Amino acid sequence: MKFLAWFPRILVTFIGVILAIVVVSFALSNRQRVLLDLWPFEISLELPLFLMALLSFLIGFLAGGCVMWISGGASRRQARDARRNATRLERQVAELERRTPEDKPAAGRLPMVANGN
Repeated sequence: MKFLAWFPRILVTFIGVILAIVVVSFALSNRQRVLLDLWPFEISLELPLFLMALLSFLIGFLAGGCVMWISGGASRRQARDARRNATRLERQVAELERRTPEDKPAAGRLPMVANGN
């Protein structure tokens, strides 16, 4: 059972090491310089190819993260509202329990209900 608790951490570490090896080998094999021309701004940069590729992946990753964060706003709002509602209901229950201690049935016994006949 303890193996199952550690398995996700081992799996993430293994995938991270493999990904690091791939990124380093990509960087070492693509060191030639290329010209990046940012057209509307008349800016030109000469960067290594691997740096341009990794920067484009990073920009795409960050843009995707922003889109996912924005799209999750409704779910976060619902969770916040549910948490507030639960807190309010817990306070109400505590207040009702504090107000009427004599009306509580004995532990383990149900209150008697008169027959309506």
